Amino acid sequence: MMTRARALLGCGLLATLLGGALSAHAAAPAHKRAGGPTVRAAANSSLTTVDWSDYTYTSACFSDHPRQFVARNGLATISGTHFQVYTPIYGDITGDGRPEAIVPYSCTGADFGGVHVFVYTGTAGQPRLLGEIPSATAGSGTGTSALPSIASVNTVTLPALTALPAQRVLQISGTGYSANAPHSCPDLTITSRYRVTRNRLIDAGSTVQRSSRCLTS
Repeated sequence: MMTRARALLGCGLLATLLGGALSAHAAAPAHKRAGGPTVRAAANSSLTTVDWSDYTYTSACFSDHPRQFVARNGLATISGTHFQVYTPIYGDITGDGRPEAIVPYSCTGADFGGVHVFVYTGTAGQPRLLGEIPSATAGSGTGTSALPSIASVNTVTLPALTALPAQRVLQISGTGYSANAPHSCPDLTITSRYRVTRNRLIDAGSTVQRSSRCLTS
């Protein structure tokens, strides 16, 4: 029987791992360990050795074009947009025996932009972005044909370790908005599934439940 373990992360993000040991760490922004320098990982080392709190990320949050946020101690600021990285989650999503890194982050401008995640594969020497959830082109749910997307991630469920590579599914759950919901009142619970196909994170479908009340992220 598959075991299930959970750990609470920063900004209410919950990591759920199926079939393996808990890889998430304690609730906190991804700061460097106190009293010591940043550890420089060997080029072929696991992504678990990367200091994600001191890393350069590309995001279009609160902007109409991508910008590079150079995080130091988990924080970066560009033109009034505050970028914060939280403790990463590790798990083998591709089935190649090496852990991927799921890095939660948030942006705050005029208001809080919710928790999103970057998904990286590869090695410490060559991390490669598989995708961002929600993607920059995800539907907002406000158009006639647009599907609602997650506005803020709450839960990450990693694939079972016993699953074959082609059957491994990364599941992300969070809150979103229906077409007429105000920004202060997310009213959708959205669960999206993703597979890795040809070195890309591919949307494998979503389920949406609408609430009659405002949901908390």
